[in-house]
Amino acid sequence: MKSNYLSLFFLLILSVFVLFTPYSHASIELTGKETNVIGSTTVTWGSSFRDNRYVPCAAITMILKWSVDAGKATYHDIELKHFIPAVKNAPVTGEILSVKLIDDSEDGHGTAEIKLRFTNLHHDKKKNEVMGSAGFHLVLNVDKDGNGVAETLTKFGVNLYVRAEAGSQPCVIPVDCVVSNWSDWGTCSASCGGGTQARTRTIVTPPATGGAECPALSEEQSCNTHACPVYGWVTGGWSECSKECGGGTQMRTVECREINTGQSAD
Repeated sequence: MKSNYLSLFFLLILSVFVLFTPYSHASIELTGKETNVIGSTTVTWGSSFRDNRYVPCAAITMILKWSVDAGKATYHDIELKHFIPAVKNAPVTGEILSVKLIDDSEDGHGTAEIKLRFTNLHHDKKKNEVMGSAGFHLVLNVDKDGNGVAETLTKFGVNLYVRAEAGSQPCVIPVDCVVSNWSDWGTCSASCGGGTQARTRTIVTPPATGGAECPALSEEQSCNTHACPVYGWVTGGWSECSKECGGGTQMRTVECREINTGQSAD
């Protein structure tokens, strides 16, 4: 009897865990494969994937596998081709979060992990569903000539189709403010005795939907803090008299000169 109570208790705990565990995209399924012959090399890859329970804005992890059935091919890259449909008023949008190569073994089998999310989906009124699609290229280096060297870049198409429940709310992603680089410092307001100069930057992308606000767009600093020079009349000595007797003249110079070299004004 005690064991029955324990079994019921653990069953209840498991039910609660399943009920409240956040939805993960284990529902992505492979719906199609393709095989392509490129010269002496044959490649088979997963070309179509589907998720019928997508939650807008949630991250999707898609495992892409391929095999080299004949010849030689090695991994090069995964490229995002497009999000569709690209209707004017409400195009399907999204972003790749990461691409990770898991396996590219010499036996001809490869695996890559693609993480992405859809930020906006399309409402198909005829089907009454919210949907979108993402197209990729699996890019491999392929031995086309049969010389054992995988040197020909070849693209293999991959498509992911997602469907969300009708009435699903659009994804809201915070957009942080982005500003330009600082301009050069402007002209100092004074040539000596202490002045100020300023520099500015502009907003490239304004904040939206709760994103980080913009930082300060202008700032000032002190400049030309050295003391201004001081000028004064400097009198020279008298020259010799023009005559030894009977009245003569003698001269001296009076010049306007800088009488200090300009020390710091602080």
